[in-house]
Amino acid sequence: MQTLIPVEDNQTVSSLISSNGSTWKEDTVRELFDRDIAERILKIPLSSEGCSDFASWPYTKNGIYTVRSGYNLARTNQFWINRSSVSSGSSSNQDVMQKLWKNLWRIQCPDKMKIVLWRIAHNCLPTGDQLHKRSIATRYDCIYCNKFETLEHCLLLCHYVKEIWAELKKCFNLSLNLKSFVHIQQWLLDWISSASDLHALILAVAIWHIWENRNNIRNGEKMSHPSRVAGKIKAYVNFILLHNFRSTGSNRREHQVSIPKWSPPPAESVKVNVDAAIFAQTKRMGIGVVIRNHLGLVLAASRGFIHHVDNPELGEAIAMRHALIFAEDSGFQKILVETDCASLINKIKSKVDDRSHTGAVVFNIKSRAPRFLSCCFTHVSRYCKV
Repeated sequence: MQTLIPVEDNQTVSSLISSNGSTWKEDTVRELFDRDIAERILKIPLSSEGCSDFASWPYTKNGIYTVRSGYNLARTNQFWINRSSVSSGSSSNQDVMQKLWKNLWRIQCPDKMKIVLWRIAHNCLPTGDQLHKRSIATRYDCIYCNKFETLEHCLLLCHYVKEIWAELKKCFNLSLNLKSFVHIQQWLLDWISSASDLHALILAVAIWHIWENRNNIRNGEKMSHPSRVAGKIKAYVNFILLHNFRSTGSNRREHQVSIPKWSPPPAESVKVNVDAAIFAQTKRMGIGVVIRNHLGLVLAASRGFIHHVDNPELGEAIAMRHALIFAEDSGFQKILVETDCASLINKIKSKVDDRSHTGAVVFNIKSRAPRFLSCCFTHVSRYCKV
């Protein structure tokens, strides 16, 4: 990692950390590194009390490497993006691709349809072209026109499929923008990134039905007219839209009745409710702590802001650590700590070391808990904190 100004050869990371070891020297970090690297450094959480350094694997929840996670990573485009960004010294391409993948996964359609899109983007649908490359003995031609079946031909360019897309264009004003078409993988990601939520949904539903129709015919079913396939797509899109946006008064009343509420602790204990809120635009986190007795009376409360945090779980962990420090300083000895972050509670209760992004803070929480006569951590609904 190159600094903007020369530094001594024997200078260590500790020179970037304050004397109490719990915060970064922000001015020093920004002076030595460019903006992007400085922001990444400042987002790294520090232990407040002597946690040993550890290596973290960012592709598992607990930060510990597994062969399975390495295998899955190697099969994804993210792996090759990281490889190219390291060699080129730029993260711009990586950021763009990450945004494109997020656009794909956030489409409001069933997961089975997203998986088909994912397989298209990775060129791993078993078209005639792919089967031929793998020397699998079967027919390699298109079931509609007998031309060699590539992925592009199967889903976009065959005359049968074009009729389906033409019907959808009439109904939804959908344009595939194939004039600058190079290959289907890049076209798919680019198209989704510029499409509206509705058009992205229509594309996902249409491609799934086109692929499903193709498979059904290959397996012996009778070929349907393109307009009939388009009709199924229209009906499915309308069904999803109705399902996603419907709401009835009876359902709302049922939810209102079943909303859980805050419950008091035993008489000899206090309940500590913790919450954090991330303000992504300002890269700040607000934390709040309320301590109440068995009568529901507020005995103590604390709030504050912390900079350079944009990860919700990390925000909740820092808020939890602050709550334990605040409760101890306030003289409470028997506490019940509640948060609505289930993943954080699982990490605190786990006997396995946490080497994830929140690992150092989780270590602090675990090491502080025994200082109380009793300390219990519980996951609750967000409605139970008020």
